[in-house]
Amino acid sequence: MTRLSGSVNSITVQWVAPDNGGNAITQYIVEWNGGSGSVFSQIGTTGAATTNFPKTGLTNGVSYEFRVIAENEVAESDPSNPTPLVAAVAPDAPGTPFMTYATKTTIDIEWTAPAFDGGSSVIDYQVEMDDGQGGGFVVVGSTGDGAILTWSEESLVTGREYFFKVKALNIIDYGSASSAVKIFAAEIPGTPAAPTLNSQSETVIAIDWIAPSNDGGVDLIGYLVQWNGGAGSVYSTIVTHVDLASLTFEKSDNISPGSTYEFRVIAINEVPYESLPSPGIAILAATFPGSLAAPTKLTADKTSIQI
Repeated sequence: MTRLSGSVNSITVQWVAPDNGGNAITQYIVEWNGGSGSVFSQIGTTGAATTNFPKTGLTNGVSYEFRVIAENEVAESDPSNPTPLVAAVAPDAPGTPFMTYATKTTIDIEWTAPAFDGGSSVIDYQVEMDDGQGGGFVVVGSTGDGAILTWSEESLVTGREYFFKVKALNIIDYGSASSAVKIFAAEIPGTPAAPTLNSQSETVIAIDWIAPSNDGGVDLIGYLVQWNGGAGSVYSTIVTHVDLASLTFEKSDNISPGSTYEFRVIAINEVPYESLPSPGIAILAATFPGSLAAPTKLTADKTSIQI
């Protein structure tokens, strides 16, 4: 006897017709234990041509034992071996995986358990991965334990984007897959060096910087340029600089001559991961001297002039 179908409060059992002993089977007698103990009682019969039986009104998550007896014109058979079945369904989909750690060749993911386990505890999670090369999702492994909500995938191709999704398994079957998440095999970029002063006037400060040597495994796409506004150690972003051909930025507003401003930059790669901030550079906004009055002649002779 096996499970044909079911829900959280019903089970339909099925069986294979036995040898009839030379006399046609007239009916089947279905028995169960009511979900408790070893005492079986009859819950219904079927005609000889029907080899399944539905039982409703069950309690979600409870295990019931069923057995069947074949009857012909001569006698009843011995009962089949009891079959334990749980009133449950496959679990809901787990939460969408998310990245907890990544390097250029390793990705670690985590997810949350299904909101509903189907009435039977989750016993395993199956992890599927798509490497983005056209082959679609393939099973890369399982946790082997319904309490484990993490997975680590290694030996990946640096800079390649991968997609992950998971399915939960209970005693009934695998449930639906979670939504997929896209994760790059990459890490945060290296920290840029401190910017340098390019040029300045009383109201304009221009800085330069160089790209970090480590892009994290994927292309850099820009930089955050930050400053402290001339006061304290709290930085704010002035602009997202995306012109990678010119690593120069000119600040031309809110500059007061004689004030000191600190600037720093943060590299961003394609993931996008942000680097640690560069060291800051402190720049004193220039105060240039005023214009001199036109010179006047004091004395002169044939060979000299005093002004």
